[in-house]
Amino acid sequence: MAREPSTVVPFDNRRRRRRAVPAIKVRSNGKPRHRLAGWRLFGASVGLFVLVFVGGLLWPITELPILRSDNGPGETPGVQVGRVVDGDTFELIGGERVRILNIDTAEMPPRSQCARERELALAAKARLAELIESGEIITLAREGRDRDQYDRQLRRVRIDGQDVGALLIREGLAQRWQGRKADWC
Repeated sequence: MAREPSTVVPFDNRRRRRRAVPAIKVRSNGKPRHRLAGWRLFGASVGLFVLVFVGGLLWPITELPILRSDNGPGETPGVQVGRVVDGDTFELIGGERVRILNIDTAEMPPRSQCARERELALAAKARLAELIESGEIITLAREGRDRDQYDRQLRRVRIDGQDVGALLIREGLAQRWQGRKADWC
């Protein structure tokens, strides 16, 4: 049987049309709700979780050399000093700066206020460098606050069992920390 050519029926587009979806839906309380707000919140939550999780994995690795030891809580024996910055601050091999706890030494030039302060600062730096070079075991002990305003570690420092801060005070190269810089002039 031969088919008769059929007449062309226009396509009924009404069934296929989707109704227009507004970009902003309205909640039952009348406040607008954005379509993607839920996905954005979910994405931000996942991102925050990943950041905290990775940070939690890396934190013990970065703090391990300073905070954990067999000697006691917060004590680290046998650290390696890279350089002495001034009479109360030195830098470890890894670049971490350590400030000796509870002492204050004179300011290094050019921040020195007078000739006496400059001489005391250079003498304190030289003495700290001498103590570090001559010592065999340098131990850092955490007491109280972990860091100061310049992000330096605050530690009690012992070289071969001798408290470096107390030694510098006895030798007249440092003063006890009084909560502010001392007047050296």
